[in-house]
Amino acid sequence: MDTVTVRPTIGDKIRAKVYVSAPQGPVEPGGFDFRQHAYFLSLGAVGYGRSGFDIVHSNKPIGTEMFFSRAQGWLSQLVQSALSEQTQGVARAIIAGDRFGVSQAQAEDLRRSNLAHLLAISGLHMGLLTSLVFFSVRFTLVIMPMRAIANHAKTIAAIFAITVGALYLGISGGNIATQRAFVMIAAFYSAAMLNRQVISYRALAMAAMVILIARPEALYSPGFQMSFAATIALVFVFQNVVAPRSSGRILHATIGVFLSSFVAGVATAPIAAIHFNQISHVGFFANLLAVPVMSAVVAPSAVLGILLSPVGLEWIGFWGVEIGLRWILGVAAYASKLSYALSYTVTPLGWGLPSLTFGALLVVLWRGRGGIIVGCFVLIVGFSAWPLANRADILISRDGRLVGVLTPIGRALSKKKGDTFTADIWMENDGMRIDREVAFNLWKDNVHDIRHFWSKRDNGRSVICAKDDIIVTIVDLNVTGPCTIITSETLEHFGSMALWRDQNGAIKKSENDASHRARYAWRQTTPPFAFTGDQ
Repeated sequence: MDTVTVRPTIGDKIRAKVYVSAPQGPVEPGGFDFRQHAYFLSLGAVGYGRSGFDIVHSNKPIGTEMFFSRAQGWLSQLVQSALSEQTQGVARAIIAGDRFGVSQAQAEDLRRSNLAHLLAISGLHMGLLTSLVFFSVRFTLVIMPMRAIANHAKTIAAIFAITVGALYLGISGGNIATQRAFVMIAAFYSAAMLNRQVISYRALAMAAMVILIARPEALYSPGFQMSFAATIALVFVFQNVVAPRSSGRILHATIGVFLSSFVAGVATAPIAAIHFNQISHVGFFANLLAVPVMSAVVAPSAVLGILLSPVGLEWIGFWGVEIGLRWILGVAAYASKLSYALSYTVTPLGWGLPSLTFGALLVVLWRGRGGIIVGCFVLIVGFSAWPLANRADILISRDGRLVGVLTPIGRALSKKKGDTFTADIWMENDGMRIDREVAFNLWKDNVHDIRHFWSKRDNGRSVICAKDDIIVTIVDLNVTGPCTIITSETLEHFGSMALWRDQNGAIKKSENDASHRARYAWRQTTPPFAFTGDQ
């Protein structure tokens, strides 16, 4: 089948030859479980195709069919046609929620410079859009000669703002940050209709409850944790530090620019370190240079471009988006290339994140000195989860095709190539990333009592081993000796394995994927569908 060059449109039915398998478990016990993620996304299998696809039936949805998908596609195409190749991918992400155009190099630069949060459609985008709608509608109604309508201008404008916010939520894909922003915006304008003010903590709590009722699994996602951590930290600082002490709007705005970047970075840094094993040392300065441009140039220009698109003048607004994004991407590229831009950290113990969260909430929500004292103590306990972390001496992948042994300078790997994803995750969790060839040389030079057999050429081979030796094999061997043998059948039952050794080299502790987690529904290895034809 020839590779297709025609891009399918929303509503088309396609046919392709693909290779699928059940979602895989974690690469090490206690690690990220993709099966759980796939379960809540209703994914029964994952896979890939090599030969392109055919469009079996071209269908043009009408009416409200696939409304949000069509609207997102239209908005994404509008942005793509108006901007340069350099900026259009990022622009599509921040305007339409379509991240498929962001290149790997751009994504890596944004992550290393701690600017990746700009790709999420959140309070900035939602606030600007709904504010523009609110004030425009209200101004229009107030200047109308009909007094009955003018008297209710604020209420009508608030309804329009909430409605537009809901539409944008659906069009943009509705990630967690956008959901949080919409609930808070809706609470704000609802209070405005009742001539009341919204207490920010309550609006934030309302947003958390709405999201968790609809998607309870979101509690464990980095997006949920980082979005709410940054927001609650900003609310706390601006209510207790900036507002009481700043005199004058100019001073307030100046302090706000610096504090927004610093506070959001401090609040999200521990969460990023836990989930992604990295700390950006240039994030504060990168955000200081990029966030004001996003707020004052890119976001307003994007709204203006969308509003002018019906008359063909979208280029006027998107010109500002182009200029602003070139600056932001330039900052990200420069900051990420600095030698001290990023450092890696070991995965902490499991109670680290709950302790940090509880301690931070005590500091923020408990009024009085007692809350600060107790909260800081709990925070210290949470931060101790890093130095107390004890990484496994030996890691074995779930399919037995890679073995890693921890050394003082990094993890030695049993293979020079292959299983790159597993190797990268192991080294990230160790907090010590080294070159793959260096890791393989460490294995050859330092690992002598652990032997790994994975090639079909070793099938039927005779092996003699000693008492404390460990043999990991996915082929049939003739083993003689009192050593520990881990076979493919063992790994198929238990999944990935982690082993700890004492000073004498004997195994003192072991964990595996099967024993580390309960038997949840997403742990089933059979996809919830049947294959037909050749498998």
